[in-house]
Amino acid sequence: MIPIDFLFGLHFIGYGSVAVYDVASGTERVNRRTQLWSFDPYDRYPDVVWDPTTGDLFVPIFLEQVLKRAVEASGKQQLLTQRIYRIAGHCGFSQPEMISAFDIADVNKAAAAFNVEKLQWLNQQHMKRAPVTQLALGLRDNLARMGVLSDDQPLLEGVGNIQRERARTLKDMAQNSRFFCQDFAQYDDKAARKHLTGAAVPVLLALNEGLKELPEWSAGDIHLVLDAVAGRFELPLGQVAQPLRVAISGTAVSPPIDLTVALLGRPKSLSRLQRAIEFAAAN
Repeated sequence: MIPIDFLFGLHFIGYGSVAVYDVASGTERVNRRTQLWSFDPYDRYPDVVWDPTTGDLFVPIFLEQVLKRAVEASGKQQLLTQRIYRIAGHCGFSQPEMISAFDIADVNKAAAAFNVEKLQWLNQQHMKRAPVTQLALGLRDNLARMGVLSDDQPLLEGVGNIQRERARTLKDMAQNSRFFCQDFAQYDDKAARKHLTGAAVPVLLALNEGLKELPEWSAGDIHLVLDAVAGRFELPLGQVAQPLRVAISGTAVSPPIDLTVALLGRPKSLSRLQRAIEFAAAN
């Protein structure tokens, strides 16, 4: 089985909703389509085919029902085609075919293992190389599953670009990017207690003043404001960037803060900065 929908961080068996393609017929046409879908799952393939056999001792037939429920739960039932064959053997391969393909030299001494870490690493490599339009599509879908709706294509593409190096799956990317599309209800408690204190108020006020005066809202100009405030208060840049990061994202973790603020936009950034100033002054 090839968990094609895991690529780019959707889901795979045991970890969420799934769409699976099982190479049942062994034809070259199927193999080529499988390779295409593995590397480009957003190519809107016509359907996903699962061809079990009733006599398969490796993949029990009850998995057919499990698969159907999982696909329906993901809302992708229109992509699934199920066909059951009342024959013996694994995935429709004949006994002579399985005998000819078997070689004891290929059998490892150690038991097989499903390494999630390696699969997530592989998934991240695909995300790094994916066209940004496809990342935006997957990010939009995963945000929607979390109840966050956004059709702002430039924003989604920008988020995909600055988050692709940091996330292993689209689900992770969406979880860490909600603040771009939706105001957060409260700050992360630990981050707020550390960075949004009374001592941070002068720094936040200076950032607010500097950002308001920017004639052009760009990451480069925003970074210059950060540098200027750090120099004015004789602070390391991190002690200026972190309060701003918590003010903007609600947590102490985000992509580079100049890129984040630029992508979020002037109105939202200044509004959240003012909110953080009031929060810090009250605490």
